[in-house]
Amino acid sequence: MTVEEIEAVREFYADLRGELDRRVTAHLDRERPDWRASMRDLDDEEIPLRDPEEPGEDAITEWADGEGYGERVWARAEQVGAVVKRVLDSLEDEDKQRAAPGVGRTLNAWYRQGHTDFFRAIELERTFDETKPPDSWRRAYNARLALHNCLPSEPIGDRLAEFGGGVLMSATLEPMDLFREVTGLDHLAERGRPVIERTYGLSFPEENRASLAVDAPKFTHQNRGAPGEENPTRLAHLDATTAVARRDGNVLVGTPSYAEATWMAESLSARLDKPVLLDESSGDRETESLKDDFFAGDGKVLVTSLRGTLTEGVDYRGDRLSAAVVCGVPIINTARPQTRAVITAYDCRFESGFETALTVPAVRKARQAVGRVIRGPDERGVRVLLDARYARDSWNAVREYLPDHEREEYQPVSPDMLDVALDRFESRR
Repeated sequence: MTVEEIEAVREFYADLRGELDRRVTAHLDRERPDWRASMRDLDDEEIPLRDPEEPGEDAITEWADGEGYGERVWARAEQVGAVVKRVLDSLEDEDKQRAAPGVGRTLNAWYRQGHTDFFRAIELERTFDETKPPDSWRRAYNARLALHNCLPSEPIGDRLAEFGGGVLMSATLEPMDLFREVTGLDHLAERGRPVIERTYGLSFPEENRASLAVDAPKFTHQNRGAPGEENPTRLAHLDATTAVARRDGNVLVGTPSYAEATWMAESLSARLDKPVLLDESSGDRETESLKDDFFAGDGKVLVTSLRGTLTEGVDYRGDRLSAAVVCGVPIINTARPQTRAVITAYDCRFESGFETALTVPAVRKARQAVGRVIRGPDERGVRVLLDARYARDSWNAVREYLPDHEREEYQPVSPDMLDVALDRFESRR
């Protein structure tokens, strides 16, 4: 590598930093005109560099092309980063993590990767650095260029190929053809590696469980409004959840978000005689302490987000859990540009982006949550999917995404018949 090539990359970096500064300032001036006077009130931001629903070249690449920075300087960025690391390591005794190699790899990939499967953005992370000028956004934010792989099946398949063999095992993998595609198993098979499927039915006695799909109003953002608003949808879900939660034993309640979990926990506390615990977004230590409290003593209610860690991978064996309720379908917020870009990428690949990228994973989350109840052949419990989309075959229903055997088992029940169904199950003891 020549000195001229290194200087060309350094010049590119300096101009890129200036372009980044211009774009962030323009974004904040447009979205938050008073940002300079209220820096401590700013939130994390994501600035998309193209329309997330229209694949095409991103604004940074367009700018670079217009400034005469072509393939050669993008490609050299990774090599220059490696050289910088080598030189600095030789000049300094202590072992440090260098930023230059990572920056070089990102910029190299930025230019090489496509514009349908990959989405590019500027991400602003809140900080506060008083050493920066008082009128600069750098006082309030750290900025980075983010390259998101919207369809990572091939990299996942390549990583799996590094192993001699493995087992991917879960009760919620279906539909298998979609799971194989999005997790890279089909890519692995195309490389000549054998991929073998095995499916086993649930061997636990069906009479030990009540599986109910309650035909309550759809718990969508539009129907339920903001947490705290009283409307028929919220009241129907609160009534149905109360009917399950007041029964004996521990009850797990999953909601679409932590904000909804807070509302549900506060509402249940006002109705129930048993303790209601709230899981909030927190660290591992707090989560473990919350689980210990839930498992100890008499029956309690634990309310959490279906996108948290307490609804999957946790073994509620024995009498640790007698019922689980899922409120709504936990589809992630589609307002984020990155989410819309993922939907578009899946549309291009599968022609059903919303269903493939959002609906199927959301139903999988719900199934994982209610799957916490029955962990052994001698256990008994109630599993409740609370939302009309689980109970009916309507235009935006999710019932079709349940496996055949679960669809047959989760028979629809009206909210006013929920107590009757629960009484019938308890009478079979």
